[in-house]
Amino acid sequence: MKIWRVHYSLGANGRNTYVKNYDTWDVAYGFYGPEPRNVRVENMRARDVSVEAIMAYLRPQGLITFDGVYLQDCSQYPFRITGKKKRPEACEVHIRNYQLVNIENNYTGATSEGYNSTSSPELTLYLHDFFGPGQDAKVIPINQNRNDGLTYQQMTPTFSKYVKVAHTDVPFPQSPIQPVDQLPPGTVILYPYHNQYFPEYKNQIEVRGICMDNSGIAKVEVNGQPAQPESGTDLTHWKILLQGLPHGKIEIVATATDSAGNQELNPHRITIWNGVQPTGIREETPIAQGFRLLGNWPNPFNPSTSIRIDVSPTFNQSGTLSLEIFNIKGQPIYHASFPLHNSIQYKIPWNGISQRGEKVPSGIYPYRVTIQSRNRKVVWSASAKMILLR
Repeated sequence: MKIWRVHYSLGANGRNTYVKNYDTWDVAYGFYGPEPRNVRVENMRARDVSVEAIMAYLRPQGLITFDGVYLQDCSQYPFRITGKKKRPEACEVHIRNYQLVNIENNYTGATSEGYNSTSSPELTLYLHDFFGPGQDAKVIPINQNRNDGLTYQQMTPTFSKYVKVAHTDVPFPQSPIQPVDQLPPGTVILYPYHNQYFPEYKNQIEVRGICMDNSGIAKVEVNGQPAQPESGTDLTHWKILLQGLPHGKIEIVATATDSAGNQELNPHRITIWNGVQPTGIREETPIAQGFRLLGNWPNPFNPSTSIRIDVSPTFNQSGTLSLEIFNIKGQPIYHASFPLHNSIQYKIPWNGISQRGEKVPSGIYPYRVTIQSRNRKVVWSASAKMILLR
């Protein structure tokens, strides 16, 4: 997320907010939280903030955590807690792993909005390691008190006169937002390509591919055997050497499992021909029928790609060529139909826009191509996957 040259950069209104990799610059307010309730922010970078970089303003409630903050060229007192309006629940704001560079007057602490804070419920800001490793600053509005055994004092000018500060050491709490990954990963075989023909018999073939997931990829299996990362430990790009391959038609199936235990719902399947010409196979196959899905190019793509289909020249009747695209959960997001004519190769473009006219996010998208005769009988159908990287 990147936000720049506005007054309020990111306004948190409501409950359960999770922000990751948030960059903002040339704004008046960075994280402007009028009514945040249970918030998790990871990796925030703010530059040229003229008022406050992080602010809990009207009705902050629950637990709010910032982990990884870099502030540069910001106004004095980059953190503000107010709690101006009545609210049913207390609020704790925790900030750790932060770096402050060129803060105005070197006033690197926190402030409040005069005496406008409500006296209750409690509103507390923890600046972890502010005084050194394991030495945290506990900050409260000037018109609030605590019976926690700590000694609160004003620490002007580092902190403004509207807050009180105490030395403490508290553990950084577990974030109130714990995302649960319920989406399976998606895998695409990049080599060999579907229906690839190896004229000379190969005893072994290296298969390569790509995998995408929201959390992390635990394993990729190809024909039941574990694949290895192209480099390091990241299975985003994987490879495997399949050995002892038979002559003839071979199906290659790649499937993945993510770190949350979700298994791929629609494994990528391709067919290759090893030492035997496809036209020499008598069984009823898409190749024998004269239809062939050549995949989409480019793949991965951004912003558009073309899906290529070979149609048998002997199929000279009228009919329909249809394209269906699905998300990783198998839900349809786009479909289109085209009348067949005398061409033997078709290219169907897709620009990453759903049927509703919305841009779809980066990910792996299975698709299916179907040919129907003029009486709507399905003559041929084939499926593949494509990768959109925005």
